[in-house]
Amino acid sequence: MELSQFLIYVASGGGAAALVSFAGERLPWFQRQTPRTKSYLMLGASIIVALGAWAVMTYVPAALLAQVRVPFQITAGVVSAWLANQFAHANDPAAG
Repeated sequence: MELSQFLIYVASGGGAAALVSFAGERLPWFQRQTPRTKSYLMLGASIIVALGAWAVMTYVPAALLAQVRVPFQITAGVVSAWLANQFAHANDPAAG
């Protein structure tokens, strides 16, 4: 995935919600919140993340974005492989 595609996905809202949900599910303090509080935290954090992605697309110079293109692609590849590994491990009946 290209950095520009990722930023568009995050700015669209769905990507922001997915990122915030992924992080929230792994944070013990978030898990201690009531369902209502979690809902509002998810809403607020998703809006902030989506607006942040939009701000990067709007205000960060294209030359700077071009410089981080390769590190972003490496990171995205590693994270994708890790997620696939986590999914496979969680769904492997032999993993016990």
